[in-house]
Amino acid sequence: MIDYISDYLEALGARIFIQKSDCGQTASLFATFGPEEQGGLVPSGHTDVVAVEGQDWASDPLTMVEREGHLYGRGTCDMKGLVECSMATAREVASLHLTRPLHLVFTYNEEVGPSMLPALSRVWWG
Repeated sequence: MIDYISDYLEALGARIFIQKSDCGQTASLFATFGPEEQGGLVPSGHTDVVAVEGQDWASDPLTMVEREGHLYGRGTCDMKGLVECSMATAREVASLHLTRPLHLVFTYNEEVGPSMLPALSRVWWG
């Protein structure tokens, strides 16, 4: 998924930085639109889901179900919405003449540690 997002955003003109995990199985993506300067806006979403073993679910967490107008399932109401919205609006964002950078940060393993701190520190402090 990170490769797909990276290719798509890079084709629209985003500058891309990918930070792979030590095992190489997961990665975080940092994409920037707009001028090359410090600061800017940093919306952030995550791309992974944590394990479901040992949790008390009323239905299969890996199958989304609707009950009383609400959707239930693993990942239905967390930070993945930002990733989807970012992808849906990326073409429009790329066409704007931004005066400040827009950094899209899509991480993994956010429950355990901030996997993008090295990249974020470059944005804010050079």
